[in-house]
Amino acid sequence: MIRALLLILALAAAGAAIWLYAQRPVTEPDQQTEIVPEAMPEPVVPMITILAANRDLLAGETVTRDSLAWIDWPEEFALYSFVTEDSLPGGLETFVGWQTTEVWQQGEPVVRSALREPGNSPISETLAPGMRAIAVRVTIEATAGGFVVPGDRVDVIHTRMPATEEQTISRVIASNVRVIALDQTTERKEEQVVIAERTATLELDREQVENVTAAEQTGSLSLALRSVLDQMEDPLPSPPDIRIRRGGE
Repeated sequence: MIRALLLILALAAAGAAIWLYAQRPVTEPDQQTEIVPEAMPEPVVPMITILAANRDLLAGETVTRDSLAWIDWPEEFALYSFVTEDSLPGGLETFVGWQTTEVWQQGEPVVRSALREPGNSPISETLAPGMRAIAVRVTIEATAGGFVVPGDRVDVIHTRMPATEEQTISRVIASNVRVIALDQTTERKEEQVVIAERTATLELDREQVENVTAAEQTGSLSLALRSVLDQMEDPLPSPPDIRIRRGGE
C-alpha cells in the first residue's frame, strides 16, 4: 500500500517537473545578436572652382559671355593647365572675344592654351581658300631694294643661267602674289652688320607653289613690287622670257 502511494507521488512529481520545463521560454542556443555598425561619415573631398565650357563649342568659335562657366572640380584631379577662379581676377569677361582652337563639349574644363587672343591668328587663318604659304630666299636687292613689306602685292621673277648658252633668262612665274611675311638674316662684314639674306613668305596657289619651288632650285628669285591699286589678277598672260646677254645686249 505504501509502495503504491510512493509510486503515485513520484509520478506526480515527474509530471509537474515536465510541465514546468515545458512552460519556460524557448531560445535558440546558436542565435546571436546582430551588431549593426554605426554609419561612417563620408570623406570630405577638397574642391576648387575651374573654368569649363558652358555649351558645345567648335574650333575657331568666338567666345561670348555664355560660352564659359565656373564649375566645382575635385582638387586632386585638377591639371596645372586648368583655369581656376583664383588665377583669373578679371572673371569670365577676360576671355570674351577670344577664339577657341579646339572642340569642347559642355562641362569640359577649359585649357588656357586652347584659347587665342583677338588679332593673334595663325597664318593658316589668313590664307584665302585653296591658297598655300611658302617661304623663298631672296636678297635685299631682289625685294625692290628692301621696300617690299608684308601685305604688298608682287610678281615673282625667276632668273637662271643656262649651262649651254651664254645668256641669262628671266621670266615671271607668279603674278600678283601677296607677301605674308618677311624675315632676314645678318652677317658682319668689315666690322659692320649687313643684311645677308631675306626670306619672303608668299601666298600661292597649288600650281604656283610647284613652279616657284622648282625655280628656286635652278636659279634666283626676285620680287617686283606692284601698285597698291592693282588688286585684280593680271588678265594678260605672262610676258615672254627676257634674255639678256652678258655683254648687256
